[in-house]
Amino acid sequence: KHISDKADATALKLNVHQKELYKNLRNWMDGIKHGTIKDFGRTDTEMIISMVGVLIRFVISKNDQQT
Repeated sequence: KHISDKADATALKLNVHQKELYKNLRNWMDGIKHGTIKDFGRTDTEMIISMVGVLIRFVISKNDQQT
């Protein structure tokens, strides 16, 4: 959730563009969770799951390359 915070983004070695993408994803998920976004469906849910999965794979891959 706090990936767009400066310290977390730096620790994960995200560049400014990656940080912005995941900040927008977090805002999207928060809007759905809090009910401010009501028009979403299965494809939106699948997109969120895919994006989070890609982020996790990216961070793991980047850390593996450094060891």
